[in-house]
Amino acid sequence: MTVAAVIIAGMVLLAGLFAGFKAISQSSNYGLQLGKEVNEEYPRMRDNGREFKNDGVLTALAIFPDGDKKKNLRVSQLYVTKKGDSTVLQKEDIRVTEDLAAYPLRLKNLAWPSGEYTLYFKVGQEIEESIDFILK
Repeated sequence: MTVAAVIIAGMVLLAGLFAGFKAISQSSNYGLQLGKEVNEEYPRMRDNGREFKNDGVLTALAIFPDGDKKKNLRVSQLYVTKKGDSTVLQKEDIRVTEDLAAYPLRLKNLAWPSGEYTLYFKVGQEIEESIDFILK
């Protein structure tokens, strides 16, 4: 095998690995996570969960997919209700841009009593994700 053939084979292998990594790292779905520690490198929570001691501020993280799906969107929304109730305790409108990967919202949970709550992630007119969670 010549040096040129080895170099070309290596470049093809690297291109394949890069394409595989890119496909894995890009999301095609909306996501929603809840926790106290945001991962600064990737759009996710370090301590994503559903049950929390109400002794620190929680962060809701809305995760947006890559690609064409969000090009025509203008506003998304995160909001929290007491589970089974329609009264909104906290709401935030999100201006969606093509380069938006994730949006963190610090919840005002320290003012809420112990109990069950629901966090919603609405995109346009549709609820894409929701999380039921418990504050102790």
